[in-house]
Amino acid sequence: MDEINIPSYFLCPISLEIMRDPVTLSTGITYDRENIEKWVFSGKNDTCPLTKQVLVDMELIPNHTLRRLIQAWCTLNASYGIERIPTPKPLVDKAEIIKLMDNAMKSRSQMASLCRLKEIVLESDRNKRCMEAAGIVECLASIVTSSTPGMENGVASDEALSILYSLQISVSGLKTLVGKSCGFLESLVQILCHGSYQSRPYAILLLKMMFEVADPIRLTSLKPELFVGVVNALRDQNSHQAHKALLQILIEICSWGRNRIKAVEAGAVLVLIELLLETNDKKGSEMILIVLDQLCACAEGRAQLLNHGAGIAIVSKKILRVSQVGSERAIRILSSISKCSSNSSVLQEMLQVGVASKLCLVLQAECTMKTKAKAREILTSHSRVWKKGTCIPPHLLTSGLKPTISVQSEWHFKFPPIFHPITCFLSLEEREKSERGVDESIFFEYFNRSVTSDLDQGFLCYLSQLDFRLMIPLRNLAKDSRSQVMRKESLIDIVAREGTEFKIVLGELKISRFKRANSRSEKV
Repeated sequence: MDEINIPSYFLCPISLEIMRDPVTLSTGITYDRENIEKWVFSGKNDTCPLTKQVLVDMELIPNHTLRRLIQAWCTLNASYGIERIPTPKPLVDKAEIIKLMDNAMKSRSQMASLCRLKEIVLESDRNKRCMEAAGIVECLASIVTSSTPGMENGVASDEALSILYSLQISVSGLKTLVGKSCGFLESLVQILCHGSYQSRPYAILLLKMMFEVADPIRLTSLKPELFVGVVNALRDQNSHQAHKALLQILIEICSWGRNRIKAVEAGAVLVLIELLLETNDKKGSEMILIVLDQLCACAEGRAQLLNHGAGIAIVSKKILRVSQVGSERAIRILSSISKCSSNSSVLQEMLQVGVASKLCLVLQAECTMKTKAKAREILTSHSRVWKKGTCIPPHLLTSGLKPTISVQSEWHFKFPPIFHPITCFLSLEEREKSERGVDESIFFEYFNRSVTSDLDQGFLCYLSQLDFRLMIPLRNLAKDSRSQVMRKESLIDIVAREGTEFKIVLGELKISRFKRANSRSEKV
């Protein structure tokens, strides 16, 4: 191929490969049929890819002259390994499709006609649009609704379902299916509950496509049987594509309050928690958390989550491990439980499984401000219960720091519940402290009270000696054996009163070591 020059007009402007079936648009530009059909029909584009002109006529005119030239050129250059392109099959016309549709409604020739229709569908995108225009969607839908899962005519129904999915039905066609009075939606639910393993994935994918375009009124009147079928299929489905389609169905229909209760009654919460325990797929986990967040908006959903022994634990575990959306949804779930379903045992469980410490980490992580505000709200709401316990996992502590801080110290400071993980935060910053030469033996006089606790001393040293970005009135911060920290207000009291995030406070602290060394009285 490198030794010969291919004429440029033999190449498709989209794929830059030799055209096998050249067709010309109304703009006068020639493309390979397969590529331009994908552009126009699958891509839903109404412009010429090359000229960007709007296509007033979607008809593709075969360029037989150019095709014969390409075939002759391929024959002449066969010695270079170039294969002659075959002559394209004649395009199917509407009359042939209508005849096949008529035969598909007759029991004798039904399967043969359906197989031929499937072959035509898979040939090209143009055939799909031509078949839809001929009314094949209604024909296939009637075959599905007139059959019974598990019976002899169920095979024809399975074939009709596969053709419907392969058609890539347009939005208008899908809306027609949703609004059909013949019960096509109910037939899909029956297949979902009682159909074969071959037909269920097609029913699931068609349901997903239909719900994406359905009117809200239609979605709010769904029957409980649909939710039972979706939940059962979610439990049994092994197909990755169908599994995600089922989650997308639940996301779509559970945005309405009535449907949430129906989904909970069908056992969706328990199944979703089990799936969340098993899956390592981040996108799948994110979708499960979205559905759980929707279901926990109702009391029944929260009750089911709390009844599952691993409900709170697995939701907390997924925070900061899936995605920003996943973390946000997980915190929303915990917020719903915290506000509406919390009691002493629930709060104790949240503390034991590490919810408090995870929420503290959220305040320090790169999450959205909305997510951090939710986490801070939960911590503030239950600080009286959680402040007596430790919320630092033992494996995060170093030997130099202890896991708990007494909130009844001699200073009577009102430490917020997020003060415990700050000690963990400091322990994880040992290397930085070492590189910056932080002296933890310094004693501070803090509001005329001597700081003697090693733990608290390390915290204040970290505030005063490291370079951060905060303009707070600070004086006399020389690095010597005795210093005074003079503030208008205690930084810790500000955090306790306002629930200020420690990372923001630390991240804004601006104390120059060089200015401290050169000018003790200068305000930084």
